[in-house]
Amino acid sequence: MDEDDDHYGSIVLGISDALIEMTGVLAGLTFALKDLKLVALSGLVTGIAASLSMGASEFLSKRAESRYSIPIKAAFYTLASYLFVVTLLISPYLLIEQGRFGLEPHILSLSLTLCMGVFVVAGFNKWISVKQNQPFFSRFLEMLGILAIVTAVSYAIGMGLASVIDV
Repeated sequence: MDEDDDHYGSIVLGISDALIEMTGVLAGLTFALKDLKLVALSGLVTGIAASLSMGASEFLSKRAESRYSIPIKAAFYTLASYLFVVTLLISPYLLIEQGRFGLEPHILSLSLTLCMGVFVVAGFNKWISVKQNQPFFSRFLEMLGILAIVTAVSYAIGMGLASVIDV
């Protein structure tokens, strides 16, 4: 494995963690708050803080590996890929003003976010399957399943906490 492969690993880390974490956060916040601007603000704060944390962690991880020569580059790839996915997933909450197709705005925003998540998972897994010469469909289904489980659990947590805190 050469240094370029390590950059792919950093991108994989940023994309996959952002997809899994942010879809869960947005699902939980959407149903707990039901306010697009609050969900967007909370999601952005969470996403930016998490991308900085992921970048810093990747830097420290790569720095601890003596064979790796440029840890700041790996940190940048992780941070940038995480932030890119966060921006995509939060964009419906910033762009939707009223519901369409008979859906309330917060339901429509989350639906669009989840659709974008599926497209990112598909594109990401296509890229990785070509890079690593591995089958696409099984990787796609695995990541999609993880994404669905985390989103559903986060939704339930958000609903439960909203009723406990009385939001």
